[in-house]
This record gives sequence, structure tokens and C-alpha cells, in this order.
Amino acid sequence: MTFIAHCLDCNKSYRVPHDQKTWSCKRCGGDLDLTPEEPETPGASHDGEGTSPEPDEVRATRQKRTRNRRAIQDVSRPLIILKIALLLGIAGYGLMLIGVLVNLLDQRARWDRFDTGDWVGVAVILGIIAVPLGASIAGLVYLRRYPYPVALTMAILATLNVLFSEGLGERVWGGLWALALWYCVGQAKKIRQLQRNDRVLRRKIRSVEREARQSGGL
Repeated sequence: MTFIAHCLDCNKSYRVPHDQKTWSCKRCGGDLDLTPEEPETPGASHDGEGTSPEPDEVRATRQKRTRNRRAIQDVSRPLIILKIALLLGIAGYGLMLIGVLVNLLDQRARWDRFDTGDWVGVAVILGIIAVPLGASIAGLVYLRRYPYPVALTMAILATLNVLFSEGLGERVWGGLWALALWYCVGQAKKIRQLQRNDRVLRRKIRSVEREARQSGGL
């Protein structure tokens, strides 16, 4: 006859083969209270901790979700290009903003001679710099959660920059950069679909577990 050994200190439970010796808790070393094990019923636990085996459907869905999440990680690797672009954008626009503010402070002695048009011009320049700076920061923050819209926006802006470029070299390098970003758009689209699959699998796991608990099988 086997016995259920229950630790009085940490509440851990084990199965032990007999009660002919003093058993100690494997976790904390405390004393164990032994009680004879009741005959096993269908669906009873095999791990000695009072929980039923996980339903096969839940186990299979968890395995699918694990494979899906690994696929997300593999597909996400090329998005390092977007992170580099966003970090460079933040650094560049940040330095530009600092330069404008420093220049404005150097001219503070002339502020009393500034008219409305001068202040409007300063505000426009600050806005032109602040908007892409804020967009770059937001893109970096939300890249992991919303990779597709971030990648698509960056690719469109890079393409427009190529179209309005004048120099040949600038167009060549800008075109290569735009192609890299459009490749990231394709990867981000795959990630979006995989993220949707992950949400579906997560809801399925919760639904099956809830049904199992209601039926007493989990």
C-alpha cells in the first residue's frame, strides 16, 4: 500500500511506498504526515499533488502555441533593421532639436525684437523636428506590439524620400534602404498573422480548461 505524505510546514504532498521509516519533505526538510492512499479513480492525479492530468486537447494546443511563438521569434529577427532606423531617427532629430534650442537661447538678448512672424517661424521649425522625433519614439515603443503599421509607415516615408531625392547617389542608397524596409513590412505582416494565431490558441486553451473545470475533469 502506498501512502500520501503531506508536509506540515510547506504543504507539499508526495507519494511514498510505505510507512516503515520516517520521511522528510524534499522541499523544506519538514515532517510529513502519512495517510493511506485511497483507491485511484478514473481521471485521478498521477503526480501526487491533487490535480488531474491535463486534457489531451489542452496539451496539443499548448504545443501548437509553443511552435507558433517560436515562429514569431524567428520571423522577428529582421526587424532589427527597423529598430536601428528608429534609434538613428531619435538620435538625429534629438540632436537637431537640441541645436535649435541652443541657438534660440543664444539669441535671447534679441527676443524683445522678435515679432509674431519670428516666433511663428521658430514654432514651425520646432514642430517640424518634434513631430518625426515623437513618431520615432512611438514607433520604437510600439514596434513589438504593432510591427506591421510601424514597418509600413517607415517604408512609405522612405519611398517618398527616394522619389523626392535629387542626387543619384542619394536615390541609390535611399532605394536600397526602402527595399530593406519593404522586406521588413513582409516579415511584419507574417508576425501579425502569427500573433493572431497565438491569441486564438490562447483563447482555445482557456475555453477547454474552463469546460474541464466545470465538468470536474481538471
